[in-house]
Amino acid sequence: MARSHKKRGQLTAFMLVSFVVVIMVVLMVIMYISLAGVSISNKQFALKKVNEVKQYINDCITTGLVEGLRKVGIAGIKDHMRSINCEGFGGISGIRSVSERPEIETRINEKNIEVDADFGIVVGDDKASIAIRKQSYSYDLYEERVIDSDDDGIVDYDERIDSLGNVGMLILQKGTMVSNPRISLGIEKGNEIGQLSGIVVAEPYGEFVPSAMIAIIYDKCDESKMAIIDKETYEAHKVSCLTFFGKHTYAAAEITKASSYFVGSCDDYECDWVTSRLNEADGSEETGIQQQNSGQDVIGNEPAENLIEQPENENEIDCTDSNILNPKCQ
Repeated sequence: MARSHKKRGQLTAFMLVSFVVVIMVVLMVIMYISLAGVSISNKQFALKKVNEVKQYINDCITTGLVEGLRKVGIAGIKDHMRSINCEGFGGISGIRSVSERPEIETRINEKNIEVDADFGIVVGDDKASIAIRKQSYSYDLYEERVIDSDDDGIVDYDERIDSLGNVGMLILQKGTMVSNPRISLGIEKGNEIGQLSGIVVAEPYGEFVPSAMIAIIYDKCDESKMAIIDKETYEAHKVSCLTFFGKHTYAAAEITKASSYFVGSCDDYECDWVTSRLNEADGSEETGIQQQNSGQDVIGNEPAENLIEQPENENEIDCTDSNILNPKCQ
């Protein structure tokens, strides 16, 4: 009997120990699952913030590039991009740190602009954080458009081809005869004498009959002092100062072929209409002096009426058929 009671006591103790062990194991499993759940939740939160920040950086860099191209042109875009700070990243929560000196490198290639941006950002919390490393972006300098899909030598629809950042625009009317079914528009740097804007390139070479319109952004446009210059021939085209998109001023001119164009000063290039206007003004002034000195004629008649044509209004727009593309004639 004593031995039987002893075995029962041992069995009871073993069961109690086993029960305690099972409870401990269960508790450890619950704690592990709970901690794992918290960890997963933290990581999901951090990943969500990473996506938000990356999208914001993308929008910020793109906006900065477009504004820079409009303000300083492609020649000054590198310095402009270095000044971008993305203004506190839109108040996105969960950002732990941002570098005081973000690194933004811009490279201008023949066909595109590449931007590498590293703001030194860490998102998340103490339990789960993710560093956002260098982000790279690429923007095409040329926009291509099919303007003659049926290959009949005629523009199918009214077309407006924009360059990156709307720095330049090429406008063609339906029915215009063209040499190539495709046309691309891009921008490039240049250091031509009297060059006031970036260079807008329409390619491949081809003719527009009767004409197309090239428009180049230039907020200080002055129809009496500047022209759009063909970089290949240095021919000056008379400009009209037009506003597109409600706020940006463009120098626009009729062109008859695809080429490279920029806004140039009439002080450096031969603008026939400016020379003609100055000559007319000088002639009018000289005739007026002669009439003033003559007074009445010898038989007492009144001074002859000045029949010299007055200088044309420098802002007057010729709306003949050859200039129908000008928006002021619409």
